[in-house]
Amino acid sequence: MIYRRRKNLQAVQLLGHTKLENTVHYLGIEVDDALERRSRQKFEHAQQQSMQGRRNAARCGYQLLKSWVERQFIELLHSVCWPTDAPAH
Repeated sequence: MIYRRRKNLQAVQLLGHTKLENTVHYLGIEVDDALERRSRQKFEHAQQQSMQGRRNAARCGYQLLKSWVERQFIELLHSVCWPTDAPAH
């Protein structure tokens, strides 16, 4: 049932098989097909991890830029509202 829906050999192996050959035999599929699927799943997982890393880096970069812009705005606001070179009364 799990394998038919997800085509995920590792999920099936979590049910107790320690060897891929036993899982393949239990499912009634070929070893080559199982190895290809497992390889594809590992590749897709690596791609997802890479994408997540890129998102995190972009989020971090955005936060740094946002902080810098906020500081620049505050400095500009201070210089306009409270100029330091204003003549003393």
